[in-house]
Amino acid sequence: RDVSQLKFQEMRIKMSELKYRKLIDNMDLGYLEVDENGTIIYSNDSLCKMMGYASEELAGKNPEELFLSSKELKKEMEAHNELRKQGVSDVYQLRLRRKDGVERTVLISGSPIINENGAIVGSAGIHWDITPMIELEEMLHDKEIQRQRSILQASIRAEEKQKQFLGRELHDGL
Repeated sequence: RDVSQLKFQEMRIKMSELKYRKLIDNMDLGYLEVDENGTIIYSNDSLCKMMGYASEELAGKNPEELFLSSKELKKEMEAHNELRKQGVSDVYQLRLRRKDGVERTVLISGSPIINENGAIVGSAGIHWDITPMIELEEMLHDKEIQRQRSILQASIRAEEKQKQFLGRELHDGL
């Protein structure tokens, strides 16, 4: 039997996997894979930097125990995990706790990992720390409120001056 074609296909698959693994390792977004039990099996350097952990500290751990600080967040994460167990990908925003206790708002794109037999064997998530954008949005919102407050105060002062002027004019006329 000639197995050269099979060996060639295996080599192409390995090269493709290596190419995508390098892409994941070098992107600025965090990447996390968990198995069907929710145990971390892989995390890229960007996720480790984002969350303040070394990859060795994350391997074999439950990300919900490490990153989620409240029962409400764990309940929300459970709903997303159920979707992935049904084969559904989704995008959602969560507050995650870093190793140093600081909370960050992260946009997560999660997808099921499906093996060659079509069975779901875990999930993968791309994590984007959107905390700086949210802080900027809040700062802009606060500045807009201050601007509107200044306009309102100027309008009130102008109205008061107008009333005083009218009052003087009426008084002087009488």
